[in-house]
Amino acid sequence: MAPSNSKKILILEDDDESRFLYEEILNGEGFTTLGARDGKDAFECLERAIDLPDIIVMDLTFPVMSAEEFVLLLKSNIRFKSIPFLVISGHVDTEERAQELKAHGYLRKPFDIDQLISSIKKVLSPIL
Repeated sequence: MAPSNSKKILILEDDDESRFLYEEILNGEGFTTLGARDGKDAFECLERAIDLPDIIVMDLTFPVMSAEEFVLLLKSNIRFKSIPFLVISGHVDTEERAQELKAHGYLRKPFDIDQLISSIKKVLSPIL
């Protein structure tokens, strides 16, 4: 059994299969996960949350709003602006967009699950 990390992760990924896979693997690593398929859903999830996630793992492309709009909403909200986020994307410009968004890290798809876990732990390291 994996050790309990007791850290909560919000996964913002519009591809259901990928999101469910990330959730399953991260839950198996002892994380608690929440899933959202678009920016509106993710923001509503944050608004409903009593305990906020420790990190948001987000794709760069999802329906309803752009990643830039989502991050702007996140950063303009006093309650949510300190939540770090990790960008995961298959876009060629993933690194540049992650830097523009002031992401706390990024992974370019395809990546292996060890890279995802390592990147999450690296972002969370000040609070782990």
